[in-house]
Amino acid sequence: MSTSLVRRSGVLALLSALVAGGLSATSPTPVLAAPTPTGTAASPSGPADAGARWLTGQLTRGLVEGEWGADHGLSIDVALALEAVGSDTGVQQVADALAASLDAYVTGEAFGDTGSSYAGATAKAAVLALAAERDPRAFGGRDLIAALEQVTTDSGPAAGRIVDRSTYGDYANTLGQAYAVRALDAAGSSEAAAATSYLLDQQCAAGFFRLDLGAVEATEQTCDGAPDADPDTDVTALAVLSLLPQADSDEVKPHLTAALDWLRSTQRRDGSFGGGVATEAANANSTGLAGWALGEAGRTQAAARAAVWVRGLQLAHAGTCTPYRRSDLGAIAYDAAGLDTVTASGVAELRDQVRRASAQALPVLRWAPGRVDALPVPPMAPPRFHRAGTRVSLRLGPLAPGEPVCVTMAGDRRQVRADHTGAATALIKLPARTATYAVRAVAPSGALTPFPARVRALAATTPVVEVRARPTRGRTVQVRVRGLAAREPAVLRFRGTVVARGTSNASGRWTPKFRVTGKAGLARLVVRGAFADRTRSVTVRVMQ
Repeated sequence: MSTSLVRRSGVLALLSALVAGGLSATSPTPVLAAPTPTGTAASPSGPADAGARWLTGQLTRGLVEGEWGADHGLSIDVALALEAVGSDTGVQQVADALAASLDAYVTGEAFGDTGSSYAGATAKAAVLALAAERDPRAFGGRDLIAALEQVTTDSGPAAGRIVDRSTYGDYANTLGQAYAVRALDAAGSSEAAAATSYLLDQQCAAGFFRLDLGAVEATEQTCDGAPDADPDTDVTALAVLSLLPQADSDEVKPHLTAALDWLRSTQRRDGSFGGGVATEAANANSTGLAGWALGEAGRTQAAARAAVWVRGLQLAHAGTCTPYRRSDLGAIAYDAAGLDTVTASGVAELRDQVRRASAQALPVLRWAPGRVDALPVPPMAPPRFHRAGTRVSLRLGPLAPGEPVCVTMAGDRRQVRADHTGAATALIKLPARTATYAVRAVAPSGALTPFPARVRALAATTPVVEVRARPTRGRTVQVRVRGLAAREPAVLRFRGTVVARGTSNASGRWTPKFRVTGKAGLARLVVRGAFADRTRSVTVRVMQ
């Protein structure tokens, strides 16, 4: 496939999931990260490859089967996502299957909607044909470009606006309009200029594009002329992607800049985006689509941050950690709640939502940053000992931002994700016994050295304390302590005051000395090891 076609269809993939009826509230939107930043190395089998394998497995005879049969629109989403990451086999499978059942998608003839033509579906099918290197003017026995031209308004205030021809009414929106602009422009249609101008009118002064179009017969057709126009991340990002092939146009360029500035201003600190009125919370759909648009437009730093956030929703594991079913690996959850659900119950619990999230999020994972060269801040020296039965914090890295890593120690396993710096922290509970445990960490990009690599745990104990001579006021006395761990720090207190500090030898023995002070009589001598539960208290009689 030619480079130009790959770039063109990469943009088309972004457009795919969003037309023909618009986005559903559960329909996820992908992320795009910047090209691998300087100083990183992408994994040879990265998150995009895993996602492509999972999505390909969702096809049955070339189509995604939903609750009510074949889902043509979602099937196109899958095909365009696969094409964007270079998995051409799935693209051709969907193209073949859709061509064989095209009428059922672009018209309602099959259920009595005589003479109907659905504008968004027609544009989406045309984009698939272009991505599959088929002729959209002769696809599935139809001229999709001519059909799209026929549903594009020719004159009046709504000139260039697409319109559904249906007995059920017109459901065209800005998502479909953006898709139509991309298809008409790519095909060199004479209707492309008018469709583009109409799309630009759907952008408000703030920079965002609205979702709903004005009625065809309305005099006012602009976003600024609609007082109830709500900002919509998905629509704005899709408009950007559809307009990028015309970025050199003096008419289009300022609109692209305003839209990109608006998108960047709405990105959250963690890299995520919310959607429109019904999808304001952070989600893979909106984050992915916005990140994709920013990345394609060259704003790669913001795109990379979005990609890292989406990668955190992808089902992946390494080493011996298996939080997900093997058949689910590579899928992308819609949001954090969805990830919790599929982790506990598997993808089948939310299959439709996860399919839509994965189809729209997959392409941007090509830009997910690779493993960083080194942790940005050198870790501090770890404590020499840890109390048995407690949790120990293990620092892991360098990793790829958002990458999962499996940590094993003392038979316990934890999978965690790297943050945006390429570092991760895992808390693992130590067994309730004294021992030294090796820590191992494995990520998809390879093994790494955890910090610390070995953990020494100390359980509760009572050291043996012996005073070799009778304590006498004003004299120095030696104390013998045994039962400590090798090289364990210890403290000796006499009458509540610290009189010696030291470290046991390799055999766990310590022989501190101290000068006896105070009056004659009974006094308490306390030896404390590394922790309070490793203490021994003895009473001695001080002689005059």
